[in-house]
Amino acid sequence: RTLLTTVIQKQGLEKQSVAPKASLGGGITGMLKSLLYGPNRADFEGATSFDRALSQLQSALKIERVGNTYVLRVTVTSSSPQQAADIANSIAATYVEQGQDAVSEETRQTADALQARLAQLKAGSDQAQQDLEKYRRDNGLLDAQGVTVDEQQLRDLNDQVTKASVDVETARARLAEVDRLKGLPASALTSTTVMTSPTAEALRAPRDTAIAEESSLAGLYGRYH
Repeated sequence: RTLLTTVIQKQGLEKQSVAPKASLGGGITGMLKSLLYGPNRADFEGATSFDRALSQLQSALKIERVGNTYVLRVTVTSSSPQQAADIANSIAATYVEQGQDAVSEETRQTADALQARLAQLKAGSDQAQQDLEKYRRDNGLLDAQGVTVDEQQLRDLNDQVTKASVDVETARARLAEVDRLKGLPASALTSTTVMTSPTAEALRAPRDTAIAEESSLAGLYGRYH
């Protein structure tokens, strides 16, 4: 009925359907109406123009399947061959359009359902992440940078161990150099860079002064004065 209603509107068949008028040949007309409309003749005469157009179209229409295929044959009987062809083509075109509309609507509903489901899943995922962060924060498992406390402590300890190892190796190298230079005269230490501590720097200036004074006195009073 939905398809034929659309065809009636497209083809303007409702305007072409008029109620039968009484005539002098009432007996013959009544017989013809009885043959055409059967026991529903009275209902037909009192029906609306649309109902008459729909009934006439249903009576003039035949749709059958061609063999064991998906092909449908649409046959329309009319006093006008062109009108019959137009109605048949309109029925076929409307059938295809409504089929496409149904598929498009089903696709849209499926897409809407998927979008709604994705939104629900995203909301659930966000909530779960927030709950996890809250648990870790409430239990002291996070610091300001979002790193676990245990992991941060481990990193700090590793940094301290590495720095201590470097300091030990540096001190060991300096000690070995000092042991090597231990027996040399003070003047021989001026060219070495091992004595770079603040204490060594403080001692170096008076040492240089003493060396210079010793050389001056040796020139004045003799080397063994």
